[in-house]
Amino acid sequence: MLIGYVSVAPDEDPGPQIAALRAAGVDTADIHVDTVTALDRTAPRPALDRVRASAGAGTTVTVTALDRLAPGVQPLVALGAGLAAAGADLRVLDDGIDTTTVAGRAQLDLLARLDGLHRRTISTGTRAGLAAARARGRKGGRPAKLTPEQIAHAQQLYDEGEKSLDQIAKIFGVGRTTLYGHLDKSTVGKRPRARRTTPVSAPATTETRTDTNPPALQTVAAAAAIAPAALASPETTTPPTGETSPLVPTEDNRAARALAALQRGRRRENRWDEPAPCPSCGHDPGHRGGRLAQHQDLQISWLEPDPSDDNPGGMIVAHHCTECQPSQRFPITCADPHCDNGPILGGQLAIDAAAPGAQLPELVYWWLARRGWRDTAAGLVCSEHAERHGMTSAPARAAKVIGQD
Repeated sequence: MLIGYVSVAPDEDPGPQIAALRAAGVDTADIHVDTVTALDRTAPRPALDRVRASAGAGTTVTVTALDRLAPGVQPLVALGAGLAAAGADLRVLDDGIDTTTVAGRAQLDLLARLDGLHRRTISTGTRAGLAAARARGRKGGRPAKLTPEQIAHAQQLYDEGEKSLDQIAKIFGVGRTTLYGHLDKSTVGKRPRARRTTPVSAPATTETRTDTNPPALQTVAAAAAIAPAALASPETTTPPTGETSPLVPTEDNRAARALAALQRGRRRENRWDEPAPCPSCGHDPGHRGGRLAQHQDLQISWLEPDPSDDNPGGMIVAHHCTECQPSQRFPITCADPHCDNGPILGGQLAIDAAAPGAQLPELVYWWLARRGWRDTAAGLVCSEHAERHGMTSAPARAAKVIGQD
């Protein structure tokens, strides 16, 4: 079965591509068309998603050119690997690539190897440039938000276990992500539990009962002593002259009731719902303070390689508590000095990004761009501060080099 895919710009006519696919034997009903902007590499491609979902054993995805299938070489290689894993083949009319043949599979494999060579060449040149700059006494990248003395102090506070991460971050005026990046990776998640303070008990009071009967029994006895006629008499429900019954609304009790209703509403709004255990490992701290701290930890997004076999080269977004956080981490922070938004790379993504002269993976850059992040002259900026720093003309350009002068 042949499946055709067409990708055109908003002002481009898809007719020539459709005609070429029909001439190659693809039915019109099996041709899927996407309209995307050339500069927007992160634009959704619903037609391509349908093609990938329907591709399987015995199917051949047919396109007119490689640049119609993916916005770059790396996504193209990943897409080809995904099709091969699903048992589908790829045919590119203009470039003469057909993976149903040995030569076609060799061409696609050569393309992947050339892409790897190109990236290694860029990385080698970048590392050489950084080494030369360091030899001249220059240090690239943004200035650190914490001094070595502050980092040592923060590590000491964390190891003591007396303060939470939020409290330590507030002491030094940084965010949780920045603090995570400066802590010793071997100690994160292994510190002792914070000790609970012993509550101060109220002074003991001694009550002396002077009556002989319990209050409930006295009430019953007093009620029994009242004549039924007196209970039924209307005079017993009439307040004395000059007094107002508390059941009659007045300005004072109206205001008191309104204030009480307002306070009840605020208590309902501020009511704390116990959070669920960690979605990654199922850890439950077992007490309210620990659950609150874990709830704050789970708000951080961890970008990690997809461990599944059906998405090679993919990425997942995970949420971890301190018990299951990856030991390899690379925080991505906003360039605005008053902001600390940003995800944390974990696993192999963190190892690759932390290498000297390394680049952010394209999938990470796409994830940031989809959430409004922009690459400015000051560095990566979140959506809340992009306008303040001035956005670049292309919302999703090539991945920036970390630490490049």
